[in-house]
Amino acid sequence: MFEQLRQATERLRRVVAELDPSRIDGAQARRLVEDFAVIERLAAAGKAIAMRRVEETRAWADAGTFRDAAAWLAATGGTTVGHARATVEAAAHLEEFPETEAALRCGELSEVQVSEVVAAAQADPSAERLLLDSARRDGVRGLKDQCARVKAAACTDETARYRAIHEARSLRHWRDVDGTGRIDVRGPADATARVIAALQPYERDLFRTSRDAGRRER
Repeated sequence: MFEQLRQATERLRRVVAELDPSRIDGAQARRLVEDFAVIERLAAAGKAIAMRRVEETRAWADAGTFRDAAAWLAATGGTTVGHARATVEAAAHLEEFPETEAALRCGELSEVQVSEVVAAAQADPSAERLLLDSARRDGVRGLKDQCARVKAAACTDETARYRAIHEARSLRHWRDVDGTGRIDVRGPADATARVIAALQPYERDLFRTSRDAGRRER
């Protein structure tokens, strides 16, 4: 298996190294993009399936000083920790949803799609086929909307809904490649409202200082 993967990787590397888009027409270029998209999905499938075992055995801990499996995967794949964490969480539950795993293995689902489907199917396992149909038909935006509807319908108890949102709360901060610092806060609306309220005095001071200096802040 490893030798087959190595050979396939080398062949793909040569194809990409020798690719000259100026020597092909538009239809051929479109076909290449479609073929590469399939390869990308298949690679994501293999990564997710193998990641399940990496997490189970904690093999990621032997690869360096990483906080968790998601941090290791982010470093390995050159993605954000948030994106990697979604992959790790989806991989951990793939076995619970055979149809989703089969679609993933066939290259029908992207990393984003499988993460969305698994998360929603956990809330309502009976919706798995509906979600897969949405993934094939509606694109990522439509799938996310469908997943949100499934999750909302599965949680009819407002107390349970609040608890679920609370348990999924998160605070992430990172730096974009251009040096921009970013913060993402998720949680119950009343909790995030308290965060915003606590920031407002500082916001007013910054606007006042900028206005006095003749600067206009957004």
